[in-house]
Amino acid sequence: MMFLLFLLNSLFAVELKEVHRHVNENLPLIEAQLQKVSESEGKLRSADGAFDTTLKAKSESLNGEVYDYSFWDARLEKQTSLLGSKLYVGQRAGTGMIPSYKGEKKTSSEGEIFAGISLPILRDLWTDKYRTELKNAKLAVLVEKQILKQKRIEYLLKSSKAYWDWVAYGQSLRVQEELVEVAEKRADFLRRKLKAGDIERLQLSDNLRTLSKRRALYLEAKANWLSAVENLKVYYPFAKIAELTQVPEQKYVKDYKTCHKYSYFENYKEELPLFKTLKLRQEMAKNNVRLAKNQVFPKLNLNVEGVRDIDANVRGIDREEVRVGVMFEYPLANNKTQGKKTQAIAQKEVVRYELAWFEQIWMRNVKSFLAQYSSYREMLKNQKIQLDNTQKMADAEVIKLRRGGSNIFFVNIREQDLAEAKLSLIKTFAKLNFLSAQEQGLDLSILAK
Repeated sequence: MMFLLFLLNSLFAVELKEVHRHVNENLPLIEAQLQKVSESEGKLRSADGAFDTTLKAKSESLNGEVYDYSFWDARLEKQTSLLGSKLYVGQRAGTGMIPSYKGEKKTSSEGEIFAGISLPILRDLWTDKYRTELKNAKLAVLVEKQILKQKRIEYLLKSSKAYWDWVAYGQSLRVQEELVEVAEKRADFLRRKLKAGDIERLQLSDNLRTLSKRRALYLEAKANWLSAVENLKVYYPFAKIAELTQVPEQKYVKDYKTCHKYSYFENYKEELPLFKTLKLRQEMAKNNVRLAKNQVFPKLNLNVEGVRDIDANVRGIDREEVRVGVMFEYPLANNKTQGKKTQAIAQKEVVRYELAWFEQIWMRNVKSFLAQYSSYREMLKNQKIQLDNTQKMADAEVIKLRRGGSNIFFVNIREQDLAEAKLSLIKTFAKLNFLSAQEQGLDLSILAK
């Protein structure tokens, strides 16, 4: 029967890689973060739209007793990222009778073509809202991708914890189940021996006391197991994990690998999604500060436009012209700009303090991890020695019982000691496996699985 159970377990046991694969492919919160990445990519495209070439057109007309004319203007306009300049080219024309200080003058029906540039001199020269929004939109995409990595690590670790708890409680339930079965078979045997007059009732009573205690421990282990099943279902919602046969067998490894040193994890700190996200947010804040400081300057734009008349035969009209002008704008109080500047600087400082805090947290977590790993590794070695010796003592007690040199009381004690040694090893083994997953989270190797 035990061989058959072992065979079934080896063929159908749930492995951690199955759980991780399901988490990566189906966890709703990871799917939600993927949509946030798509959302940020949409915002990036929208920000890039500020530099799209735009077709503009307008027209107007006047019907009066003296003047009767119409006018239209069509142009292609493009905001560029080169010094905040704006380029445009187009054609305009007017027809009919228009007012003139020099008397009656008929316009060319073909109109004129023109091209020009608007260049900021102070405000918006080195940066403006369009360039800042585009830079920050690109950074926002990278932020959301780093958050996606962070969520993958977070939920892979949470699912690892749920999995190893499920394994530990399942293996513990097996141990308790086996203890109950042994005590029940022994109770039947002792009843027959008592009926035949071969033993005293005290031995049967002691075994029944042990049986009731083991049943209580079994029920407690079963409750823990069922709770672990429900916790694992959050990450791996399949009915088969409710079967005890799906739990892997305990592996009494000879040794556990030596953990890396602190300096090893320092090499990966800057690559961790949390720190990359903060660095990106810091860069976004710096962009906002640069923009806010730039917006304090007055707006002074230089406009240059070249014009060429299409119909050169029209008399009284210059065929080519260059038009130059400036535009000045400055709010007298400027509270809006100063407020945004204060806000941007504060945001940059917030990220700086968060970065300093999380660096301390990371250092504490790594040191705590190393201390736990070292301790549990030593515990595993000692517990394996304890298990081997306890197993020998339990076997020896059974032999003594057969030879009449012991009694059921001592046999039960040895069995309970053996069970406790197994349970301790199961917990330590599960903890070490979870610590191993934490190690893979610290050096990002968990994302490659």
